[in-house]
Amino acid sequence: MICGMDVCVWKPLLATCGRDRTVRIWNYLEKTVDGVKVFKEEPHSIAIHPSGLYVLVGFTDKLRLLSLLMDDMRLVRELPVKACKEAQYSHGGHLFAVANQAIVQIFDAYTCEVKVQLRGHQQAVRSVIWAQRDRRLITVGKDGNLFLWEVRTGTRLAEFMQPRATFYAGALFGDAEVGQVVERVRRGALVGRDEAPPVDAEHRRRVQDDAHEFHEGHALVRRRLLGRRATTSCKGPELLRRE
Repeated sequence: MICGMDVCVWKPLLATCGRDRTVRIWNYLEKTVDGVKVFKEEPHSIAIHPSGLYVLVGFTDKLRLLSLLMDDMRLVRELPVKACKEAQYSHGGHLFAVANQAIVQIFDAYTCEVKVQLRGHQQAVRSVIWAQRDRRLITVGKDGNLFLWEVRTGTRLAEFMQPRATFYAGALFGDAEVGQVVERVRRGALVGRDEAPPVDAEHRRRVQDDAHEFHEGHALVRRRLLGRRATTSCKGPELLRRE
């Protein structure tokens, strides 16, 4: 059974870890296995660096940073994070976020020093999602909470709380402008919800253009994320989306 899986950004590589105590690196274009490493214990999670040169593997006792060589995976660093079940590299590869139970720690990918600690969840964090520009981070907890964070300062920008729900995963579209949380319903199906919060006229006037992206000669103006907090009842989440 596969316990974790991650896709490399810059190379056609797929990293997986399983209950057979192995970590495997796949080339999904050639449909081949480029590397296999067998460990003495079962890995819980895996994340591959955008360059395809390193992988983070979570074990019961520690989080291990491995270097991918031609025919081996060499241990580079061990971090004191126990039973890590969620880890994700940023899109630029200079940071990585680790779920340490109910706390999310953001490390420097080169020095392995803790830059920011994100506290707010009451139970284990199930999913960590980086925004496209690595400025914001979304965390999804087992406690039914979803938080949006400013990575540089560790400030909580927005939140969605639904204690009666159990969240298992999250997905993000754009630069933290649209969020979608996937929750398990009673029938066992996965339902994605995506609703916009009401925006009053005063708040609407405060929203300013903060970035311009150019694609095929056309200027695309992206709106700044609504900075206020959003809470909702059990009728459904009020998440963040474009104005």
